Amino acid sequence: MLLSWTTAPPTLRKPDLLPLEEVMLLLAGIYRQLVIETSSAGQRLAVANHAEIIATWADIKQELLARYGEADALTASLRAAVEAQVQDPARLLDSLHHDYSYSLLVANLYQRRFESGFGYTQARAFPHFLADTAVCFHEQVTLGEPTVPGRATLHLRGRLDEDRTDRAAVARQVAALLALSPNPAPAGPPDPATLTFAYHATYDLDLATGWPVAVAATVTCQSPTGYTKEYDLTVQQL
Repeated sequence: MLLSWTTAPPTLRKPDLLPLEEVMLLLAGIYRQLVIETSSAGQRLAVANHAEIIATWADIKQELLARYGEADALTASLRAAVEAQVQDPARLLDSLHHDYSYSLLVANLYQRRFESGFGYTQARAFPHFLADTAVCFHEQVTLGEPTVPGRATLHLRGRLDEDRTDRAAVARQVAALLALSPNPAPAGPPDPATLTFAYHATYDLDLATGWPVAVAATVTCQSPTGYTKEYDLTVQQL
């Protein structure tokens, strides 16, 4: 099967973007249009529009050079890393595992029992949610009332996996991010125990194909020191 993704440009909910944030938003355009070859169970097999992505990267690379020039060491390093990733179809496909929107295709939900009153728990990880630190959950899945005939509605709720989530690492990264804000918080990371995490999602599945018709998901990390990171995903099949 071929699954086509067209995504809106990403946004950050803050008034003034750091130069690195501007660069990352620009680089996200590489994934604006994706055609993924998949198995019937939802496993990603190949990027079918690799040539189109290379052409898109060429335009983005020129924009990076126009904005920052060749002398900027950081953007030069990023250009080299992205160039190597985009040119290799296998590396490009593997990079999708670190993007929440593609990991939330819920390939691991297929072949499950979608029965009234039946629920189960599985692992869910969001790699690099904060820099190089993953946020992991115990995901509880339950069957809800279908929106229309021929659909199945799944409700997912996450409880933080304390064993797989490094609270101390998250706290250190929150402190580093707060230090970059116009009104820096007091020195030192927040108490890791005071960090709160939440994850919930709703899937509307087509029973004939098993593919999500609509997905709405939110992942949140919040610190009482004033920092909140929230990831919102909305997918609607056209």
